[in-house]
Amino acid sequence: MSDYDDTGSYTVNGTSYQKVNIVVYDIGNDYTASSGSSTGIVGYFYAKDYYYSSSTTNSVIDYSNVGKYFYIDAYYAVDYTDTVYSTLAHEFQHMINWGVKDMDQGLDPSTWYNEMMSMLSEDMMRNYLGLDYDDAPEDRLPLFERCYKDNGLEYRSTSSYLTLLSYANSYAFGAWVLRQFGGVQVLADMSSNAYVDMSSVVHAVNSVNGTSYDAEDLLKMYAEACIFNTTDSSYAYPTFNQAAAETLSYSDDSTTYTYPLEALDLWNLADLFTSSFTSSYSNTTYYKYDGPELYGYNAAYEIRPYGMTLVDVGEVTDSTVTLTFSTNGSGTEHLYIMVQ
Repeated sequence: MSDYDDTGSYTVNGTSYQKVNIVVYDIGNDYTASSGSSTGIVGYFYAKDYYYSSSTTNSVIDYSNVGKYFYIDAYYAVDYTDTVYSTLAHEFQHMINWGVKDMDQGLDPSTWYNEMMSMLSEDMMRNYLGLDYDDAPEDRLPLFERCYKDNGLEYRSTSSYLTLLSYANSYAFGAWVLRQFGGVQVLADMSSNAYVDMSSVVHAVNSVNGTSYDAEDLLKMYAEACIFNTTDSSYAYPTFNQAAAETLSYSDDSTTYTYPLEALDLWNLADLFTSSFTSSYSNTTYYKYDGPELYGYNAAYEIRPYGMTLVDVGEVTDSTVTLTFSTNGSGTEHLYIMVQ
């Protein structure tokens, strides 16, 4: 690293905007040595720094640092360095997203979409940074498997649980899309196309693959990927359990990086993580490692936006079977019968 200052003061000058600046400080004053806390704000990007201060109205823009800035908590920088590396990849996407979608294109991305792309940025850099899955967005999958029905593709902040689940569900959907449809080339298209939210995802998938899917098509295939537990390619089921295509690469003088995204076996998630991770979370109410939860066929739950509930009807032992459905429910909901 060059051109850094560790004196506790830093003067914004005429060249600071030309570089990405990382400011390390105690965010929120929420840690003491005696507390031993391992939760809190790791870091953030703040778009206020893209603007010049031009008034004294105490607007947040009056506190602009006039440049490209990330802010990292000092405690995490010292004790959880791997988490900080992954967080910087995450926040870098937020910086790009703001510049492209908000400033250049005048769009307004939803939080779930923005956070999904940031977690996919962490995902694609995991190997390069040498991080294990405990410190990567894959650690959100056990929460998704247990609790996906309580949230759709949306950002909910009315409780810590729903906020964490918002991240988990958004990552799970994006992780499947990239592994199913073309790897980081799809993420690159999402980042640069003239759309946001589900429209951006659909456009990117179709652009990379020469297809004409719509949102309903993708969500149906996504549900199949959460139901069918097989790696038999003859069935051609949608699946998380395949490595993404590596069609893009980055090269410097000594190495080439192809942004690998490994297969994710939802029915054996414990194999991804270290024993310390699984021992800490294996018995909680909110974690599951052996496939998405299947609910009883008489259960009825609210379907959240772009959400789903997976139901286990049972095994068929006769040559014919009759299924009877209630007519209750919204006309905007879709029901699919999947047979394996």
